[in-house]
Amino acid sequence: MLNQTWTNRITIAIGVTLLLLGIALVYERGGILAWTGVVLGAGLLFKAWLRPSRMDLPVSISLSSLWLLAWVGIFYYVISTWETGEVVELTVATSTGAHTARVWILEDPDSLMLYYDAPAHAAQALIQGAPLTVIRGGQPMSFEGYEVKQADEMPEDEITQIFTLMSEKYGDKVNAADIFYGFLGRARDRVAVVIELR
Repeated sequence: MLNQTWTNRITIAIGVTLLLLGIALVYERGGILAWTGVVLGAGLLFKAWLRPSRMDLPVSISLSSLWLLAWVGIFYYVISTWETGEVVELTVATSTGAHTARVWILEDPDSLMLYYDAPAHAAQALIQGAPLTVIRGGQPMSFEGYEVKQADEMPEDEITQIFTLMSEKYGDKVNAADIFYGFLGRARDRVAVVIELR
């Protein structure tokens, strides 16, 4: 059995790890779980410093495990929910090689559109008109070209129409996005784009 000194050291190590990891995640993406990591890490450190006890180690292990399970569980729930709607596979040539993602496809009377919260390098490639392939239902889609708009630069009525189309087609599955960004945050380098296939 570990003595009190080692129990305290391991508890402090877990607290420091949680705190630093939480701070890094807050900086990189934000979200409720990132801030939770900061609070848990700081709380464990204060507890170990002010009132150390033998229960600190099992409590710290339990809390850090629950925190990690929350990340995995929410991520799995959101991705599995998104995948129950129609998903197409997008592949674009970037400066670092082919980039592939699975995204939702939207239809209006005049066009087909993809909404993608893309990493910066993929968004840049799309904006520059890099070669793009889209697989729908296992088959490559045929289109003459595509136009890309950054969502945050689109007029409010246009982006509202995009979200309306998304809600009409995917219904409650759209709520999974709110859960994802609320709990897991959004990476700092992400650029939301609307890709219109012509």
